[in-house]
Amino acid sequence: MALARLLSGFFGRRSVQGLAFTEHRFRSLIENGMEVITLMDEHFMPIYRSPASIRLTGWTTEERRKTGMLAYIHPEDLPNVRKTLDETFNQPGRPLRISLRSLHKQGHYVWYEGTVTNLLQDKNIGAIVVNLHDVTEAKMAEERLRESHEELRQLASHLQDIREEERTAMAREIHDELGQQLTGLKMDVSWLLKRADLGDELLRSKLRGILSLLDATVGTVRRLAAELRPAILDDLGLPDALEWHSKQFTERFGIHCVVDITGEKAALPPGLATGLFRIFQEALTNVARHAKATAVSAELDMADDRIDLTITDNGKGFDVRNIIGGRKTLGLLGMKERALMMGGKCEWSSHPGKGTTIRVSVPLQPDLIETTL
Repeated sequence: MALARLLSGFFGRRSVQGLAFTEHRFRSLIENGMEVITLMDEHFMPIYRSPASIRLTGWTTEERRKTGMLAYIHPEDLPNVRKTLDETFNQPGRPLRISLRSLHKQGHYVWYEGTVTNLLQDKNIGAIVVNLHDVTEAKMAEERLRESHEELRQLASHLQDIREEERTAMAREIHDELGQQLTGLKMDVSWLLKRADLGDELLRSKLRGILSLLDATVGTVRRLAAELRPAILDDLGLPDALEWHSKQFTERFGIHCVVDITGEKAALPPGLATGLFRIFQEALTNVARHAKATAVSAELDMADDRIDLTITDNGKGFDVRNIIGGRKTLGLLGMKERALMMGGKCEWSSHPGKGTTIRVSVPLQPDLIETTL
């Protein structure tokens, strides 16, 4: 009876009665198809369920009528399902999208997606029509993909940690070993210069040249060690490290860079401080390479529950729609990935001729933060 009413709604009473072949055709389509079709009354009790609904769920219509359709919905999905069903009363005749997990008789949940339409006012149907299809395999594939992405992100985070440890060790070796050796060599050359024959100006000039070269080499060694792992980041923390790096950036590239720090300075977890510093470092590198800017401003806001870092330049900017996917975005994607590893987010905005702004926001866990004096 319910199926006849549904067919009547589709074809009109005269068409269903007059075209027996068409009725048989569509009855066969519904009864042998894989679509879960359910007709419910205003109390969400089943009036009709297609054979596919019974096959795919394992429950008979009589069993469903004992508790109602909503009793089989996964508890996490029930609020959204109720909300959608309530909306159908405000939007009769309009199909609304729905996604849910329904309990199978064997005890597991099956994912469904489809539509629900309020046709209670339709005299030919007089029911809420639910049309669903099984998307369990697709959902499982999505979950496997999500887990795979999460595993890759954890691996990338682990590799980042290893690289930071290697950079720290390398910076220490360069600073302590090579730096000391160069300093000792410089002292020896100075000793030779003091004892060189005053009349041998050629020898003295050569020694002074060696001293100048050693000074430049020592400066290069210190710069390389600082770029690998600035000691100030470990000794004084992120705010001072950002200010130090901004000054180094200005001296090296001639681009004015200032850092404004708000909030209470705090000793952040090493991984968080390192991640934000590397994002800042990468942002300034991009400015130096691509932006053609004359000024950069950065803001570090250290709130109780989050830390926000914003870097803005006055460079040439770019059209985000045209650049996404190109090689120049590797730096941007690297910053975004670092932020995700810290549980935060990294966004950027830019327009040709109007510069670029990068915003990073990372949540803080108060129990991992120590206020500095």
